[in-house]
Amino acid sequence: MAIDDPSGLDEARLDHVLEELRSSQLELEAQNMALREAQTALADSRSRYLRLFDVAPVGFVVLDRGSVVRRINRVGASMLGLSVDTAGGKPLLAFITERHHVSLISCLANTLRTHHREVLELELVGIRARQRSVRGEFVTLDESRGLVMAAFVDVTEQREATRALLESEERYRQLFDASRDALLLVRAGGRVAEANSAAASLLGGLPGSLTGRYLDEMLDDVEAMGAGGEIPRETRARRSTGQATPVEVTVSPVVLDGRPMNLVSLRDIADRLAAETRRRTLEARLQEAHRLEAIGTLAGGVAHDMNNLLTVISSIASVLWDDFGEDAAYAEDLADILQACRRGQELTRNLLGFARKSTFVRKRMGAREVIDEVVGLLRRTTRDVQYVIDVDDEIDLHVDKTNFSRALMNLCINARDAMGGGGQIRITGRVVERPSHAPDEVSDQAAFVRIGVADDGVGMDEATVARAFEPFFTTKGAGDGTGLGLSMVYGMTRSHGGWARIKSAPGQGTEVILFLPALEPGVRDRAETRPVPLMSAEREATILLVDDDDSVRRSTTRLLERLGFTVFTACGGPEAVETYQARRDRIDAVVLDILMPGMDGYQTHDALRSLDAELPILLYSGYADGERRSGNRSFDDRTAFLAKPFLPTALESQLGRLLREAGKWPPLP
Repeated sequence: MAIDDPSGLDEARLDHVLEELRSSQLELEAQNMALREAQTALADSRSRYLRLFDVAPVGFVVLDRGSVVRRINRVGASMLGLSVDTAGGKPLLAFITERHHVSLISCLANTLRTHHREVLELELVGIRARQRSVRGEFVTLDESRGLVMAAFVDVTEQREATRALLESEERYRQLFDASRDALLLVRAGGRVAEANSAAASLLGGLPGSLTGRYLDEMLDDVEAMGAGGEIPRETRARRSTGQATPVEVTVSPVVLDGRPMNLVSLRDIADRLAAETRRRTLEARLQEAHRLEAIGTLAGGVAHDMNNLLTVISSIASVLWDDFGEDAAYAEDLADILQACRRGQELTRNLLGFARKSTFVRKRMGAREVIDEVVGLLRRTTRDVQYVIDVDDEIDLHVDKTNFSRALMNLCINARDAMGGGGQIRITGRVVERPSHAPDEVSDQAAFVRIGVADDGVGMDEATVARAFEPFFTTKGAGDGTGLGLSMVYGMTRSHGGWARIKSAPGQGTEVILFLPALEPGVRDRAETRPVPLMSAEREATILLVDDDDSVRRSTTRLLERLGFTVFTACGGPEAVETYQARRDRIDAVVLDILMPGMDGYQTHDALRSLDAELPILLYSGYADGERRSGNRSFDDRTAFLAKPFLPTALESQLGRLLREAGKWPPLP
């Protein structure tokens, strides 16, 4: 409003003007008051902002386009390893790893250009602080001045925790996959959530192919396993091919990602079960070997004692025969006694052969005779089996009768067992030319005797035939066989210069064939069937007889005296040494029993040898030629061996040879 000279205004008009002036003054004063209040509020707001800026738990930093710090709070300065005063004016680029420089400059530019919030993670390298990982949020503060506000949060521990978690998961993954046991993570419903490589190898397929399958599709007795908890259980796993394999299963409850699961561990125990089976088999074989050893020891002892009895009987019978001759009324009885002694000797040889205390003696004999003798014994014990023998009477063998008979009996018993409820066993024998399949290491002669034992049994497949001669291999049930029979048969043929083979097929029976060297025509070895008169004559020789058995000592003394010798006796080693020392000038030879209590025959032999190195000594025993050795020691030609029971002619022959070689008897004409 324009005000002219107030003197020209009337009073009303003047009052109106004054009223307007007062109204304008009040309005100005109100505006000034509002302005002062706004300034105060702004100052308070700035003060609060600065307080919040300084005490905020995050690092606030005001940056320009070049990342120079224009303002920073205490937390931010601490992240840089500086104070608030020393951090200002320094470029943030100096405090971050070089690989983040371009990212930071680009982030500042984008924030000023777009006014959008930008987020960036940086690695801070403080002057005094260790390297930290920070996450920054960038907003435009003053576009005209090119200022950006950044809020940094330290995420180092979070990053380290994340890294540790990832490393832990990687270790778990490596352990999970590297485990030799098959591992399955199974959800509560029984579905497989994850499987390792071992599980895929055990169950078939790739690890991923097992995911989603139900556990009971792959394992037997799943419900029983769940009830057993973490106790290992044995069951069967089914491969994708349908093949089942024994496994040991352990189920362990676990919680992953907040969800309950089961960790199922499968361990293939096929090898372990096979090893346990082999161990049990070996233990059974060892027990069987111990049992056979015990039986053999018993058999050897029985045979030894029996031979002592036979020695007494045969010696007395020989003296009686010599006294009364063939014209005596009881001459036939004496002949039967001596024949029974020879048969008893054969029986004890069999026992000693079983006990492995006998050296096998090979003689020329008819194959048909031995086979008939074995079959005759078998017919009395196996009446449900028919034996057919097709062996020429002219075929001769040079074998140990006991060994060959045992092998033949073993083959016949195996054939009987293979047929079960009876049948026919065919034994054939003929001379054949050397077959092309003959092993190179056997006798190189052109002809062999082929002995075959065939049955109508169940037969064997190729795999069984290939192992049939292995020691302890048997197709019989537990307790029905030792698995030693065929291996001993094969050993017999090889020890006689031959070999054995098997022809068989399932359902077509079996034939075991023995090949033994054939002989040229000749005279068979025959045992004496009638007693021979003793050559009773005065002999200029004195014998020291040493034996702990009174009956054997008395009967052998009578026999030696009937043969014309002068005899001194001793009942043991110490007495023998004492007697020889006292009468060494009169004693020409010693007959010495081997098995004696205390000082045995070997020790007595050595003691007498130490007194006279040239003394002839005849060792005799109820065992056989194997007793010629003790440990690694062998005897010289001044020592001979004679097995009990013996013929008078054998005793005289051995003593005569020793005395002649010692120069105490004249040589034979």
